Amino acid sequence: MKTKKGSGGFFGKILKKAKKKFIRENENIIMIARGKLLEPSSNDIGKIYLGCFILITETRIIFWTRTVKSSTVDSFDFADIKSVEINNSLLFGGFELIVNGKNENISEMVKTDVKRVVEEIKLGIRNNKKSLNNSFNE
Repeated sequence: MKTKKGSGGFFGKILKKAKKKFIRENENIIMIARGKLLEPSSNDIGKIYLGCFILITETRIIFWTRTVKSSTVDSFDFADIKSVEINNSLLFGGFELIVNGKNENISEMVKTDVKRVVEEIKLGIRNNKKSLNNSFNE
């Protein structure tokens, strides 16, 4: 569960697949990390945790959930993110993203990775607000 900015090894393969499948033209991946995404379940269990890659670009955060049977991608532009909060437990960390009234919970991350991911998300939100303010002032 490492945060990577480079493009080698296991994360290098993930980056290549992500760029082919759902990264927009002229969009760069700034950071990638791993965690678990809490999702409602369609069976009687209630909620389940799915393995998830967290990708951060200049304009959005992407949750890429991969299972044996399928792969799903949820993407949230920084303009739509209302807040991000760190949730740490004794051994692992995580964060909660609030987007248009919906909560996305990521858990089972290395605590230092959580801090870096949350800092990048907050930076993306601030940069988005600055660019919006600059476009209004022009």
